[in-house]
Amino acid sequence: MIKVMHILTDCNVGGAGRWLLNFLKNADKTNFNIEVILPKGSLLAGFIRRTGVHVEELPFLAEKSLDLKALKPLYSYIKSSKPDIVHAHASLTARIAARLAGIKAIVFTKHCLDNKASVLKKTANRIINSLFCDRIIAISEAVKTSLVENGTPARKVTVIYNGIQPVNKVSEAEKDEFRQKLGINPDDAVVGIVARLEDVKGHRYFLEAASLIKNKMNNVKFIIAGTGSQLANIKMKVKELALVNNVILTGYIDDIEKLFGIFDVNVITSISEALCLSLIEGMSTGLPSVAFETGGIAEVVDEKCGFLVPAGDTEKLAEAIIKLLNNKELRDKMGIEGKRIANTKFSARIMVNKIENLYSELI
Repeated sequence: MIKVMHILTDCNVGGAGRWLLNFLKNADKTNFNIEVILPKGSLLAGFIRRTGVHVEELPFLAEKSLDLKALKPLYSYIKSSKPDIVHAHASLTARIAARLAGIKAIVFTKHCLDNKASVLKKTANRIINSLFCDRIIAISEAVKTSLVENGTPARKVTVIYNGIQPVNKVSEAEKDEFRQKLGINPDDAVVGIVARLEDVKGHRYFLEAASLIKNKMNNVKFIIAGTGSQLANIKMKVKELALVNNVILTGYIDDIEKLFGIFDVNVITSISEALCLSLIEGMSTGLPSVAFETGGIAEVVDEKCGFLVPAGDTEKLAEAIIKLLNNKELRDKMGIEGKRIANTKFSARIMVNKIENLYSELI
């Protein structure tokens, strides 16, 4: 049996955490003995334990990539645990500690895009990624391009798309109950965004588009689902645009299937996005997509399943949403194609098979 240690320093449930949950739910636990290392108090811990995987919460881990204070105790923990593979997510400290501990194989998943690096930073990236990992998993071609352009040797990088769990279908009665819970009328159209409330997710563009749509259409509700540091700013923007009666902030929602079940259009307004799990999850339920054309989004959405608009262009964003709201036949047609793409290209089972093959190859 191959022993694999995943190390993630996130304290919240972000893209990397959801990636890990999807992996753990589908991993072959008869051939792979998996342990997950998290900072003390991480919100991910409870979700991971529900998958039956052992979680160790280490008090010295901080939510940052390089933490020299954590290097020695993490080295000692890895050395005593003796995994065959250390699979790190963003944590450079974990990769250095694993190399010092003599681990056979070190894997690093890159979940985000980087800004263009200086010549000095490119050199540092090349050295770091040559010394402290054996293989890098890029979650999209856009991420691989970003890595290589910023100095990482291309031979180190393997593209494995994020995979999702199938989102359960909800009944009409459940949809009606959920709409009532959120204060949505039966004749209201619903446009939604599911994303962390962080600046990079571009919620201000979503709200500006909502304002334009409100001025042209009646009975439209706009849902923002998620938590994050921009909550106060988003609430201020809602008031500024006089959208208090149109926008619903749900916070974190665990039963995502009910949320997607009441959407008519699924929107993502990220100004930088490696791939976007919530976009794919929405597609898997038969929703049409509207998104900014940035990063790996174009690898997910094409003209058959949604609309891509230039990043930051709120007028075109609003136009695309209105076009879908006014055309149920188009929504249904795009939704069917989106579901096909999500199920054939971005399934968790496909992702896990590729990762497990990579583990076996390295060992």
